[in-house]
Amino acid sequence: MYDLLKLKREISETTANINPDDVFSVKNKLKEMGYYKVPEWGMTKFTDNQMFDGIRKFQKDNGLKIDGIMKPEGETENTINKKITDRTWGDKTKKVLDAYLNSNHSYPGNIKTGIIAPYKDMVRNFNDMNKLGLEGADKFFHCKGNYEAAERGVWGRIVATSMSAAKEAKDLIKYNIKDCLADWHANQMGWKGAKEGKSLLESCPTHPRRYK
Repeated sequence: MYDLLKLKREISETTANINPDDVFSVKNKLKEMGYYKVPEWGMTKFTDNQMFDGIRKFQKDNGLKIDGIMKPEGETENTINKKITDRTWGDKTKKVLDAYLNSNHSYPGNIKTGIIAPYKDMVRNFNDMNKLGLEGADKFFHCKGNYEAAERGVWGRIVATSMSAAKEAKDLIKYNIKDCLADWHANQMGWKGAKEGKSLLESCPTHPRRYK
């Protein structure tokens, strides 16, 4: 799962009861993204000008309201979390793809005929994903499985959509809505790439922005 920002209370220059752990978390996230320079006295749980300047700079660069304020589940927190998710996707998917292409797995290897072929494709992808044992592998295989299903036309789409819906319904219990939506984005990139006649690697790349 992603190490997302989850504020307990609002952070602003006028808020009196700011949560110290929130401050530390925000500073760390801003630092990771290049928006906070740690002062010579080190990282603390107290607010400082560098943090609020970093918040405003982040808001400006991302087209948000520039007020230096962060609220739980507000637009600034949500945008930071989206950046974290995108970056994590990119790093993990590249690792998965590199391992997959250098393994003895069945890439691309999808069966082209038969009524149950789409089902076999999806099961094979699921098994290959588990064999790799790499965190984040599901995003690549969501895209890959739906790309292969799209090659089969309507029947492939019915099978892939049904299996994906069942998996996401189960994952909602274990994970959260954001992760499930991320899986659906990967599904759609697979469909779109096949529809546009792109190769599988063009459709399911390591660059996370292609999954939007």
